[in-house]
Amino acid sequence: MKKPIVITAVVLIAVGLALLVYALAASGFDLSKLETEKYSEKTYEVTGDFERIEINAKDAFVLLKPSEDGKCRVLCFQRESLQYSVAADGGTLKIDYKDNREWYEYLFSEKVQKMTVYLPAESYGSLTVKGGTGGVTIPAGFSFGSIDAGVSTGEIVCEASASGAVKLRTSTGRIRLRDVTAGSVALSASTGRIEAYGITANGGFSAEVSTGETLLEDVTCKEFYSKGSTGDITLKNVAVAGDMTVERSTGDVEFESCDAERITVTTSHGDITGTLLTEKRFVAETRVGSVSVPDTENGGKCVLTTSTGDIEITLANGKR
Repeated sequence: MKKPIVITAVVLIAVGLALLVYALAASGFDLSKLETEKYSEKTYEVTGDFERIEINAKDAFVLLKPSEDGKCRVLCFQRESLQYSVAADGGTLKIDYKDNREWYEYLFSEKVQKMTVYLPAESYGSLTVKGGTGGVTIPAGFSFGSIDAGVSTGEIVCEASASGAVKLRTSTGRIRLRDVTAGSVALSASTGRIEAYGITANGGFSAEVSTGETLLEDVTCKEFYSKGSTGDITLKNVAVAGDMTVERSTGDVEFESCDAERITVTTSHGDITGTLLTEKRFVAETRVGSVSVPDTENGGKCVLTTSTGDIEITLANGKR
């Protein structure tokens, strides 16, 4: 009895796959043409005061914008089966979602959902954003006590400052931080790119990436740490009051007019090159490659280590 049941199940699966392939071919393999669900714009009006903002956006692209009329509202371009709840409660603006989609509806969800949050004030206590496949944009003109934003796949752009910590993370995507002052900065990307320009951190600055490039320019901080598995890191005009630590498994490390009290750089497969601003007590080692560092005995310790790669450091005054 089991054998006929198994055969029937296999046949039904085969028929289902054949129908799916036929539908895809008929649509030119454009999944959006197979989506039958309706989308609409909906505005959520917010009453009540709040100091904190918590957004759980699912897969929507989130954009913060200043309100021109002094009122808070949330404008969503959303599918019918995914509805949002928006309310100010206990001093916190809470935006959450309820996903009523069936499993098969995820296969044909091609349209990008958008969420625009219009905020009446310029300064708030905290901002927390949880996203999925969408992105997050936090423009200049806003300031927060702290910023914590994360997405699975998407870009995070932040130009808003915070008196406390700024924490941004993406699994697959890009992080761009520009013209920001913060108590501390922590950036993290699994597979993607990290960029930061014009940043002042009163405390530490960290940038961690599994696979991808890191570019930091005009950054000032107290302590600096960067870790990565595969990918180059370029540092331009990065000034660190204390320790600077850079670790890479595979990737080049390039300095341009950088400085720190103490510097430690380790990469297994990659070059360590560039210019530093002040003298250091250099300790440089490579197993396969060449070493060229200034012959100086003043300043903090600078330890440069690579297994396979060249080490070439000069000082900004041209001394080698």
